[in-house]
Amino acid sequence: MPVSFVGAGSAASADNASVSPGVHGSTAAGDLILAVCYVRHATATIGLPAGYTAVSGSPFSVSGVTGRLAVCYKIAAGGEATATFTVSGGAAGADMIAQASTFRGINSSAPIGIVCPAFGVAGTDTDIGPIRSLGYFLSGQACVVIGARADDWTGAATLSGDGLTWSEIGETVSTAGSDAGLVWDYAVTAADALVSDKTFTITGGAGAHTIGLMLAVSPSGLTDTYVTATGAGSITAPAGATSVRLEAIGSGGTPSNLALSSECGNGGGAYALTNSVTVTGGSSTVYYNVDAGNANTSSWARVGTNSAPTAATDGVKADSADAGVNSSGPIGGGTAANSVGDVKYSGGNGGGTSAASNTAGCGGGSSGGPTSAGNNGGARSANVAGVGGAAVLGGGRGGTGGVSANGAGQAGAFPGGGGGGGGGGGGSVPGAGANGYVRMSFTGGGGGSSTRRRQMIVT
Repeated sequence: MPVSFVGAGSAASADNASVSPGVHGSTAAGDLILAVCYVRHATATIGLPAGYTAVSGSPFSVSGVTGRLAVCYKIAAGGEATATFTVSGGAAGADMIAQASTFRGINSSAPIGIVCPAFGVAGTDTDIGPIRSLGYFLSGQACVVIGARADDWTGAATLSGDGLTWSEIGETVSTAGSDAGLVWDYAVTAADALVSDKTFTITGGAGAHTIGLMLAVSPSGLTDTYVTATGAGSITAPAGATSVRLEAIGSGGTPSNLALSSECGNGGGAYALTNSVTVTGGSSTVYYNVDAGNANTSSWARVGTNSAPTAATDGVKADSADAGVNSSGPIGGGTAANSVGDVKYSGGNGGGTSAASNTAGCGGGSSGGPTSAGNNGGARSANVAGVGGAAVLGGGRGGTGGVSANGAGQAGAFPGGGGGGGGGGGGSVPGAGANGYVRMSFTGGGGGSSTRRRQMIVT
């Protein structure tokens, strides 16, 4: 059965002070209480309510952005009335907004699934987004999208798209300090679904710094784990599992810092998906490797054998981008030809150059994703840096080239993202390639006691 939304409690706001949002009155023992708090400050510390657990990566912040998000949860015992967030290290004018919502039919052992990379813009944006998605949300999960802006507003449009029915959880503005707004929506998937990046369209107020996040709430029978570690590992198929669905993205490459090649962008990692491999619950071992940036090997998972697979009958492999070499480029991304799976897409190539200029670098390629190959990084034009390849759904963008003599290149974005654009000049510092990831989704068991587990390993 899919997750169901029970309702949201009353929101609370204050100027650089504790807030105590209400818990929905119909919350029952065993439900999930999911709570969100935004503070209009870049470094303030948000204290969580007693008995609540932070989701992976919380609190969320983005370099240069005024604003932080804390997201936490609790399995209800029954009788909860409020959830108090505290703040320290803030300042007058730092609005604090919080709200709690309740979901039912959740996996009480592991209620939070995929937590996608945080989005943020340190500018004067009116809208909030695009808030990043990592691609697939599994059947029965609730996709929750959260956005906040360092100014108030008069309205936020409900999200739409991807064939899903979107509803607003809550929308709160504060004028207690220097003004702020918080909004969050959700949609429940009836089947495995590709969810696109999302943007909240905001009316009123002034453009300001924005931050956002997308995550999944998992139903009973589905465990969706997000692990932040590169390297090798293994897991045992859960009891009752009969098959596993495997996904991977290889890592992006880092340009060499040797003379001409320092000005070239590097490529992004490839994407691969194997739809189904047979497992025996409780005994089959799935081995995996998550490639670190510029490792130039692959991200892979394989049932029963601790080495990269050679066929989709027992595993998946996503090729990583070439390591930086002293070449005029373009430096290649991971290729579908060197990957293993039922679905494979290459990463984009880095931008190349024919002569050293000491003025600007080329862009890195973006990684492949579930629906398309990555985009190539752009070549420089005179002293204008090449732009990094744009991210495709579920993938990471390429880094933009450095500007001026010895300017540093931008790093590629997770996942798999497109080796940082090379900085201009022989002494430049190229941007780093991003890490890859592996996903494992277990399905099986008979009747109403089926077991489905999805584990995501990232760096």
